[in-house]
Amino acid sequence: MASPALAQQATDQAAASQSAIQDIVVTAQRRSESVQKTSISLSVLSPEAIAKANISQAQNLAQAVVGLQIGQGGPATQIYIRGVGDFGSTASTNPAVAFNVDGVYVPRPAAIEGNFYDLERVEVLKGPQGTLYGRNATGGAINVITAKPKLGVTAMRGSIEIGNYRKIGADAAVNFPLGETVAVRFAAQVVNRGPYVTYGFDDEVRQSGRGQLLWKPNSALSIRLSGDYTHVGGGGAAYVVVPSAPGAAIASPKVSPWTSATDPVYANYVNALSVASNRCGPRAPGSPFAAFPFSGACPNVGPFTQAQLTFGSFGQRGAQNNVFWNVSAQLDYDFGFATLTLLPAYRKASLDYLAFPGVDTRFDSSAAGVPETSKAKSFEARLAHDSSVLKWVIGGYYFREKQFAYSQVTSGYLQNVIINQVIGSKAFAGFGQATYSVTDRFRVIGGARYTSDNRTGEPQSVNIDPSLGFAAAIGGSLAATGTSCAAPVYPSALGNTFVGCANPRLYGDKTFRKVNWKAGVEYDLTPRNMVYATASTGFKAGGIYAGKAIDGSAASYNPENLTAYEIGSRNRFFNNKLQLNFEGFYYDYKDHQEPVIVLDAAGLTTQAIQNAGSGRLYGASADVVYKPTRHDTLHFGVEYLNSKYTRFALSSPLIVGTPTFLPDGASGCPITSVFNAAGAGLTLPPTGVGVGTGPGGAILPGYARGAVVGSQTQSCVGKPFTRSPRWSGLISYTHVFDLGDSGQIEAEGNMQFQSSRYLGTEYLPSSLAPAYQQYNASLTYDAPGGHLSVTAYIRNITNEAIYTATARSFSIVGLNGASIAPPRTYGGRLSFNF
Repeated sequence: MASPALAQQATDQAAASQSAIQDIVVTAQRRSESVQKTSISLSVLSPEAIAKANISQAQNLAQAVVGLQIGQGGPATQIYIRGVGDFGSTASTNPAVAFNVDGVYVPRPAAIEGNFYDLERVEVLKGPQGTLYGRNATGGAINVITAKPKLGVTAMRGSIEIGNYRKIGADAAVNFPLGETVAVRFAAQVVNRGPYVTYGFDDEVRQSGRGQLLWKPNSALSIRLSGDYTHVGGGGAAYVVVPSAPGAAIASPKVSPWTSATDPVYANYVNALSVASNRCGPRAPGSPFAAFPFSGACPNVGPFTQAQLTFGSFGQRGAQNNVFWNVSAQLDYDFGFATLTLLPAYRKASLDYLAFPGVDTRFDSSAAGVPETSKAKSFEARLAHDSSVLKWVIGGYYFREKQFAYSQVTSGYLQNVIINQVIGSKAFAGFGQATYSVTDRFRVIGGARYTSDNRTGEPQSVNIDPSLGFAAAIGGSLAATGTSCAAPVYPSALGNTFVGCANPRLYGDKTFRKVNWKAGVEYDLTPRNMVYATASTGFKAGGIYAGKAIDGSAASYNPENLTAYEIGSRNRFFNNKLQLNFEGFYYDYKDHQEPVIVLDAAGLTTQAIQNAGSGRLYGASADVVYKPTRHDTLHFGVEYLNSKYTRFALSSPLIVGTPTFLPDGASGCPITSVFNAAGAGLTLPPTGVGVGTGPGGAILPGYARGAVVGSQTQSCVGKPFTRSPRWSGLISYTHVFDLGDSGQIEAEGNMQFQSSRYLGTEYLPSSLAPAYQQYNASLTYDAPGGHLSVTAYIRNITNEAIYTATARSFSIVGLNGASIAPPRTYGGRLSFNF
């Protein structure tokens, strides 16, 4: 008689469990714990959430996590969390948001791609992670945790997807045991999609594979070996034109926002802007671009022809052929009082791509057919203890990376240079963190990390004909003989063809040391309600770039530092049907690193990294999940962010005859000082009047139009951080239709929104991305047993143009290129799980 009652009780308990919000277990603090019991700010995406958001590459994460901004700089993924990130996309820079796959740090931003398949979860940690995580985590960390082999289980899962823009994608994973103590898991993903943007840009061509072997001979010891491979091809990330005409308005062609900056439809517009900026368009007789007429005179300037003055990228396509692979291992041994974890890893990246940032610039990472490479080794050892009274972890970390880059940057006569550099990074760290329970409800947290980060650089620049640097190297003569060069360059890949003049190789060696710390308290109001307060610091190492310093060495930049103060509360109510999490934060940000174009000590323009300034930001976030029934779930997340630079000075070249490289006035940053090439101060020109110009714009005696005569400094104090919208958030609603023995149908609709935000430090109208709302919907049928499902989806229903990053023109005032998110996409996916 008791059996039916027990069965009914079990059924009721299962129904109650399905009606409640489920706990999510994370390892963000190097131990397993529920999100609702952590005092760190994080968002977690389950495999189901990853599938619903169609996350197949890193930039898709921004559509699912509030406060996360992701754009593209060529192939490099630029990640910002709460306005803290890194704009750089060259070998000299390092991301400010650490990206880790199964605990292994990924140093090259481009190598982030190819990891979003067969996952257990994705953790997005907000704020500095200076204590427990390896390197350069002032903005936060993204942890990708892959699905691991399971002992004694034979299983297979996968999906096949088709969509518009000729998308075909498939992924699969298989797990099977090899005896009682060994299991293996293999997973792969293939994606092939046509371009969103004209001329072959913003397509998706990728093949990835991963293999893992787990050996667990007893309950104390576990060893896992892992290896993965990714190839990324196609046309690469696009730049589209975001216009802001200087002076009198110049009409931009009315085209789709997903039109490449290299599309010939922009030729007349860009050439007209070239005239307005005292630049010449590429329409010399015999030029392939001569067929694109435009109004206005464009005379030759000095020894330069019209075709040389502004680089013509019209009609050109991008390309990428990037390869990444990784081998790693993880050993865990339980001593009883503590668990030892050893994590050795080796990663290699080969980057071969051609990109066109800033409309008039061409960047080739593989000049003379030599790809940019990165080889990185890392090793982490941790010892962790977990009890009801005391939880602690101590460890050490070692990282070493060697990079080789032979890249070419072309931007008309302003810059045509090959940069050949070898970059080395070597870091050591020791760390520890503990949580002590003073009472059953009250806990204190303390942690520290010592880091020693050494950066070396051996850059050499080669000035190419034609460019100002080349002209200076051979005394103003443009004869392509090489006899006037101190070091003429004849790359073997080009035979005996003269290329340019090589500057002396520079050397730089800098070591940066820092102690970071964390302190905090946690208090349980009830078993389901917690409040906390923490203070922590983060550190991003300085480095070397391809420019000459005053002492003759390679130029360098200093570390940036961030101190964060956070308070928050995590709550569950109404028998776990309502979850309310709140947080407030304040960041003190010092010595922010920013990529800029400057004159180095040799008087040559170079892509530099400066410690541009310091600032503060504060804000608050709320995350609400309501599950009134087992069939309905409502999720609402919102974040308010207020940021401001309290010190921010940018330098840029001073060009004769140009109104200013970064326009003065309310739309940009005012000029505070002007220097000539020798560093002597010059008189500030009137707003809108070019340096070295007289009435009517005539060139004054002693100046040559277009000459780079010095540098200017601009103050951006009071401006907000880039990629820091005042408001951002998401809303989603899910309803499940129970079909009984026929399965179920799940319907979901969601919306993400952001207010306007600057995408670049030009602070021009063209770098201010407008507010947007993106609407998405999906419908999924789950067959009985949970082994088969079919999903139909549509994303960006209203076809909203969402700009994610920007790159200014080097030579045309007010003209920006920008990365853009996908337009309206739709498709279907068949998933299986056996």
